[in-house]
Amino acid sequence: GSTICAFTCSGCQSCGQHLDANFDFSLSNSAEWTPCSKSCHSCRQKRCAYHQSYTEGSSIEGFQFTDFISLGDEFQQNPMVKVHMGCHTKETRLFVTQKANGILGLAPSERSTVLQEIFQDHEHVNGNI
Repeated sequence: GSTICAFTCSGCQSCGQHLDANFDFSLSNSAEWTPCSKSCHSCRQKRCAYHQSYTEGSSIEGFQFTDFISLGDEFQQNPMVKVHMGCHTKETRLFVTQKANGILGLAPSERSTVLQEIFQDHEHVNGNI
């Protein structure tokens, strides 16, 4: 299963045409590339990189970053929570042809999933519901 919440980055040459525009990292005031460290499985260009393959042959790869997200829409005014995500620089097979821009990985892994990170923010989120 998928372990990363990730979507297409602007400038991706091998990514397909999806419903939403590619994520333009330069337009975010709060996004930060994840620098290389011992916790990275792979490093490229001094950033943590990811590569995920699937049994039917599709794959995604790119760079990890952190940024703020909120669940729901703007009218609910839910608080922003900083989480780890991925920005694809390469897609293959079904990822190229699918309509969705990315994947919401929730499979267990060494690193917390995006939902686990949201519910760890006890200042803004009540996980006891």
